[in-house]
Amino acid sequence: MNLTKPACLLAATLLFLATPSHGHAALAATPQPADVPPAARPENEVLAVVDGIPITRLQWDKLAAPYFQEVEARAGRPTTEDERRLLRKNVLEELIRERLWVADSKRRGFVATEADLDARLGRNDYFKTNGKFDPVKFKQFKFSPESNYHEILDQVRNAVLLDKYVAWMRTRYAVPETLLRKEFQSRTAQASLRYLWLIPDAISLEPQATAGQIRAYYEGHPDDFRSPEEARVAYVRVPVESVPGASDSLHAAAQAKAAYNVKAVIAALRAGQSAEKVSQPFGGLKDTGFFHVGDPIRGLGRSDALAAAVRSARQKQWLPEPVRIGPYFLAVRLEEHREPATRAFRDAVGIAKHHADALVRDAEIDSLARQDYAARPERYRVAQLHAEILARATDSFSDPRPISERDVQRTLERIRKKSGVPDTARVWADSLAKTLPDLVRKERQLDLAFRTMAEALERVRRGERPEEVARRYGATREQVSIYQGQPPAEPSLLEGALLDSLYKTSPGTVAGPRVLRDSVFVARVTELDDRFMPPYAAVRPAAHAEVEERRRQEAERAAQAFFEGHRDRYHTPQRWLFDYVVFHKMKPDSAPVPEDSIRVYYERHPLEFTVPARARVRHILIAFRPGDGPGARTAARQRALQVLKRAKAGGDFAALAKEYSDDRGSAAQGGDLGEIARGQVVKEFGDAAFALKPGELSPVVESQFGFHVIRLDAMTPQRVRPLEDCRPEIRGVLGESLADSLAESEAIRFAETASRPDARFQELAKAHGGSQSSGPVGLREPVPGIGALPDMEKSIGSLPPGGVSRPIPIEGGFLVARLARALAPRPATFGEVKDQAVSDMEAERKRAAADSVALVLERELKAGKDLETLALPLGGLRRSRNFPRQGPVPDLARDSLLARDSTLYDEIFRSRPGTPLKPHAGAMGTLFAVVDSVTVLSPGQYAEHREELREEIFEQRTAAWTDRLRSRAKIEIRSKELKTD
Repeated sequence: MNLTKPACLLAATLLFLATPSHGHAALAATPQPADVPPAARPENEVLAVVDGIPITRLQWDKLAAPYFQEVEARAGRPTTEDERRLLRKNVLEELIRERLWVADSKRRGFVATEADLDARLGRNDYFKTNGKFDPVKFKQFKFSPESNYHEILDQVRNAVLLDKYVAWMRTRYAVPETLLRKEFQSRTAQASLRYLWLIPDAISLEPQATAGQIRAYYEGHPDDFRSPEEARVAYVRVPVESVPGASDSLHAAAQAKAAYNVKAVIAALRAGQSAEKVSQPFGGLKDTGFFHVGDPIRGLGRSDALAAAVRSARQKQWLPEPVRIGPYFLAVRLEEHREPATRAFRDAVGIAKHHADALVRDAEIDSLARQDYAARPERYRVAQLHAEILARATDSFSDPRPISERDVQRTLERIRKKSGVPDTARVWADSLAKTLPDLVRKERQLDLAFRTMAEALERVRRGERPEEVARRYGATREQVSIYQGQPPAEPSLLEGALLDSLYKTSPGTVAGPRVLRDSVFVARVTELDDRFMPPYAAVRPAAHAEVEERRRQEAERAAQAFFEGHRDRYHTPQRWLFDYVVFHKMKPDSAPVPEDSIRVYYERHPLEFTVPARARVRHILIAFRPGDGPGARTAARQRALQVLKRAKAGGDFAALAKEYSDDRGSAAQGGDLGEIARGQVVKEFGDAAFALKPGELSPVVESQFGFHVIRLDAMTPQRVRPLEDCRPEIRGVLGESLADSLAESEAIRFAETASRPDARFQELAKAHGGSQSSGPVGLREPVPGIGALPDMEKSIGSLPPGGVSRPIPIEGGFLVARLARALAPRPATFGEVKDQAVSDMEAERKRAAADSVALVLERELKAGKDLETLALPLGGLRRSRNFPRQGPVPDLARDSLLARDSTLYDEIFRSRPGTPLKPHAGAMGTLFAVVDSVTVLSPGQYAEHREELREEIFEQRTAAWTDRLRSRAKIEIRSKELKTD
C-alpha cells in the first residue's frame, strides 16, 4: 500500500479556513449562548497547539478524512492499524508545518489588513450569486451581529498570513537560472569510460599470452568475433479470419480473402500511398525492431520465408509479394539490414586474450609433460598384451530338439520362483505364455554355444593349433595387440574386467568361453610385455596430470615457506567441547491446538483470511521498444488512442483485440486476461482496472509493456473466508507455535534440572534419547548432524566448565549443552591452515605484481605511450556502462575510494571523449582510464523539465527551513491518540 503523505499545500487554500465546508449554516450560525463554552462543540476540540496556534478536530477531519479514503480506495481494502497510525502521523506533520509557517510570519511582522481578510474570505462560494461575487451578500454577512464572522476571523487571518509567507518563501528560496541549469546538468549528464582497473584479481600468476599472440588468435579465428546478421522491418499484418472448426472450404475462402487484401495493401504501398493510412484498417504500421535474421521475432515468431525475403530485399522498399507467418499475411518493408561483421579488435581483446592465454598455458603444460615423459619413462610404462581370439556368432548355433510343453512349464516355474510370483497368478503366467517357447529356444542355443566353445577352449589348452581348432568348430580367428590404457579404435571382444584380468596373467593363459554382444568366444594370451612404452599421445592426459601435481606440490612448498615467515597470522580458532541433548519438536499437525484458540486467531487476524477483490478484464496492448527508433512511443500511443476511440464508438472489443493487440496470448481470446488481483499486474494496469465499473473502458494506460486499453467485464469484491475454510491453516500456524513452545518447555525443565549441583547430565539425558559429544567446535563450525549453532560464543562459550546452557534453537527443535572444556586458540600447524596459506601467498604475489605493473604503466604513460596499446597484454580496456555526474562508475562501485572520489568525476565531466585520465588509486587497485563519452540532455529536454526541477529544489529548501523552525518551536500534542502515534 502506498502511504504517501497528503499533497503539499503551498497555496492559500489551506485548512485554517475550515468552516466554509459547512456552507451557509456555518457562516451564518448564531453564536452559542454564553453559558455553553465553544470548546464543548466536538469540532472545536483542540488536538494540538503549535506556537500558540491550535489544531482543531474540524481542521484535522477536513484533511484526514479524504486522505484516508483516497489511500483505501487505491489499496482496494481497509487499512490496518499500523497503516492508519502512519497516515495519522502524515496528517499531523502537515498541520504542524502550516502552523509553524504562520507563527514565523507573525514573528516577521507580516500583517493581514482588513482588505486582505475581505479578499480571502470573499473567495468562498457562499458569497457568489449566479457564479459571481455578490458584495451585498458579503457585506450583510460581515456586519450582521448574527453571523459567525468574528468566530472565523482568526482562521481567515492565519490563511492570509500563510499566503504571504508562502510568497515570501518563493522569493527567499527562488532558484537562480544558473544554479538550476547547473543542477540539471549534474543530474542528467552521463559519461562512460574505457578503463583498466588494475586490482590483484586482474593479475594471473599463470603464463600469459603476449600482445602478438593475442592479435594472432584474433586474426586466426575470425568466426569467433563475428556479429550476427540483423535486420529491422516495418510491416502491415493482415489476419486470416477463419472460424475454429470451420470446414476446409471456409478456411480456404478466408485465406483467399486475406491474400487478396494483403496484395491490395502492397499495391497501394508500392504506388506511394501513405503507409499509416493504408495500414489503419489492419491495426496500423508495425515495426519489429532489430532481430537476428533466422531467429524468432517478437510478436511474429520464426519464419524462414521472412529471413529469405530480408536477404533478397532492398532497403526502404516494400516487398512485391506477401509473407505468410502463422495466421497472418504480411506486407513487408525492409528498414535496415546489418550483414555479419567482425568485431573491432579493441572490442574483442578480452575474449581473444582468454583464448590465447589458454593456448599458451596448454602449450607450456604440454611441453613440461613431454619433458617428463622423456625423463621418467618408468612412470609411463604399461603392460602390452598379444592374444588370439576364437569367436562364433551365437545365432549360428541351432538345437534340433523340439520344444515340449514340459520344457515350457519347467522354464515358467523357474522364472516364477526367481521372481517370487505365487502359483495362483494365472494372469502373470498367461502374459508370458507366448514368449516362453522363444525363451527356451534361446537358452538351448546359448547352452549349445557354451558347450561347443568350451570344447574348443580345451583343445587350445591342450596345445592344438588355434587355426585348426577354429576350422573344426566353425569359429573365426583374430589376433589382438593392445596395451593398458589404449583407447579402442573399434569395438573389441576383449574389454572391461576380462581384459584387466588378462594383463595380470602369463603367456599361454586361456580364458572363456564368454558371451559379448552377439558372439561367444575364447581367448589365449600369446605374449605379455609389462614394460611397454606407449606413444606420448596415449599418455598425454596422465603426463599433464603429473605436471599439475608437481605444480601443486611446488605451490604447497612455497606456501609452507610463506607460512613459516608469517606464523603470527595463523592461529586455530576458539573451540569448545560439549555434551548435548536434542529436544525435537512434534509435527505441527500433531500438536493439540484448542478450538477456542483457532477461533480467537481467526477473529484477531481478519486480513490474513481476506480474499482480495478480483477483476475480469480484457485489454488491448500496443507495444513499443525504445530501440524501435525515435517517435516509436508517440506512434504507439496514437494507435492506442485510435483503438480506444473505436471501442468507445461501439466497436467489438474482442474483435479489436484480435486485430490490434500485441499481447498475442490474450489477443487470441479477444483480449481476455481472465480474473486478476491487483497485485498480479503492474501498478499502472491494476490501478486503472480496479477503478472501473463493469462495462467501462479505461483511458489509455502506459506501463513498462506499452500502452493498454482496458475494459472491466466483472468485479468480484473482496471477502473474508469462512472459519471452516481457514481452520487447517490456523491449526498449522498455531500448531507450529505450540510444538515449538512444548519442545522449548521440555528443554527448559531439563536445563534447570541438569544445572543443579548434584545433577548427573548423562543420567538425566537418557530419558530424552541420551546425550552426544560434539567434538571440538568453533564459531560458525557445524556440530555433526546439527549444523552451526547461533551465537555460540555467548550460548556455550560463556559457560564455566560443567555449566549447562539455556535451550538453544536449532532446526526442528532445541539443544541443551553442557560445556566439557574450552580449547583456547593456539598457533596453527601448516596442515591446519594449508589452504588459507596458499590463498594468502597467491594474493600477496598478485598484489605485488599489480603494484609493479601499475608503476610500469604510469611510467610509460608519462613517456607518451597509448593506454590502449599498453593495456592489450592485460586484456585491453573495458567499456563502462553510463554513469551520472555524481557517480559511481557501476563497474567500480565496490571500491569504496573510487566510488566516492569527487576529483575523479570532476575530471571525467570536464574532459572531452578520448582524453586520458590521470591514474586514480582506489582501495582495491589503480584505475587507468580514457573518457569514452560525455553526454548532456538537449536544451529542449531542459525546458521540458525546468519547472519540475525548480519546484523540487524549492521543496527541499523549504523542508530544511521548516525543520529549523520546528527545532525552535513549542509543540503541544493534547490528543491521547496522536501522542500514542
